[in-house]
Amino acid sequence: PYAFFVNSILDRRHGALGNVRYFNCSVPEKSIHGVGFPCPTPGDSAEGLEYWRTQDYEITIAARLEAFLEGHFREHSDSPFFAYYCTSAVHGPRSPPTTFRGHPIAGQQPNEHMDMLMMIDEEVGFITRLLRRHNASDDTIFVFASDNGGQRLSMKYGHDPSPGLRGHKGDVYEGGHRVPLFVSWPAGGIPKGKEVKDLVAHWDLFATLANLTDLVVPAGQAVDSISFAHHLQAGRSGTRREFVPL
Repeated sequence: PYAFFVNSILDRRHGALGNVRYFNCSVPEKSIHGVGFPCPTPGDSAEGLEYWRTQDYEITIAARLEAFLEGHFREHSDSPFFAYYCTSAVHGPRSPPTTFRGHPIAGQQPNEHMDMLMMIDEEVGFITRLLRRHNASDDTIFVFASDNGGQRLSMKYGHDPSPGLRGHKGDVYEGGHRVPLFVSWPAGGIPKGKEVKDLVAHWDLFATLANLTDLVVPAGQAVDSISFAHHLQAGRSGTRREFVPL
C-alpha cells in the first residue's frame, strides 16, 4: 500500500485506518500517481491512504528532513545525527511535482524521466544548503549513491544513463550495476576531487562509516561489509574487495 510510516507507525493523518482508498490507474482522475502521469504498468492499480499523491512524495520527505535537522541543531547540536534520504527519482512511476522549493519541475524536460533527473539535482542542492545553513557541511559525512544502473528511457533525447558501459538496469553487465558513489567530508580529511578505481559495494558503507567515525563493528555483524575508508583518508590500511556477488 502507498502510505508513510513514521517511527514504524503508520501515518494515518486523517484518522482511522479505514481511510484506505483503491486507486485505479486506468482512470487518470483516480490515479494515485497524479493526473496526467502514467501508471507503472498500464491498467495497474494500488491501495493507499487517502492523503497519498506520488507527485508530492519528494516535497513531503524534504519537509520531514528539514524539520528533523532543524530540531537536531536546535536541541542536540553537539551530538551526531544520521539521516537516510531516499528519493523516488528516477524510479517509476516518475511523477514529478509541479514545483520544488520554488523551482519548476514538471514539464521542464522532454519527458517525466528527465524531469525527475532534474529533481535529484534540486534535492541534492536543497540538502547541501540545509547543512550550510547550520554550518555543518564541512563536518558531515555526505554520501550520494544510486541503487542500480539506469533505464534507457530518454536515449532519444540524448541522455545515456550508462555511457560507455554495456547494459542497463536489470542486466548482469556493468551498465546494470556500476553506479555513482560520492563521499564528502572536508573536516574528516577526505580530499576534494579524488577518484577511486577499486571495486566497492553499497553494503561496504556499514564498515566504512564505522571506520571513519572510530566505531567498532560488533563481532558477527555486517560480515560481508569491507571498509573502503583507506581509499578516503590518508594513513589508513585496508582490504581490497576482489568481487561483488550479483
